[in-house]
Amino acid sequence: DPQTGGTWDAVITGSETHALMLRTPIDLRDASSAVLLFESRLSGGLSVAAVEVSRDGVIWERVAVLPPSDDWTTVAVDLSAYVGDVVFVRFVYAGVARVEGLTAESWSIRGVSVETRLPQTPRSRPQRPR
Repeated sequence: DPQTGGTWDAVITGSETHALMLRTPIDLRDASSAVLLFESRLSGGLSVAAVEVSRDGVIWERVAVLPPSDDWTTVAVDLSAYVGDVVFVRFVYAGVARVEGLTAESWSIRGVSVETRLPQTPRSRPQRPR
């Protein structure tokens, strides 16, 4: 489980879709900004790897499509559009059937975290007497 330090691996062996939904919703009600961070390794090919976000767990919005990479790459997905809400996040890997003689395509993710910032309170300025 990538939320607890493990790695999620999806290997495409046919035309299929794999999805991993983070088991805990992300509470952004008190945040002023938020970024989803993780490491990704995506073998090149025709398959599509994406991050999707939902406010209700039913209707999903695609917020990022990942480029292929041979090595682990750090990915930052801006979630600021969802500040003020509790959201669900899932990783979706839509595969294209493997071409005969080629290695199966795969996507691995690890180290999933969310960084948030809280609104800053304006510093009070001393009032000058008039």
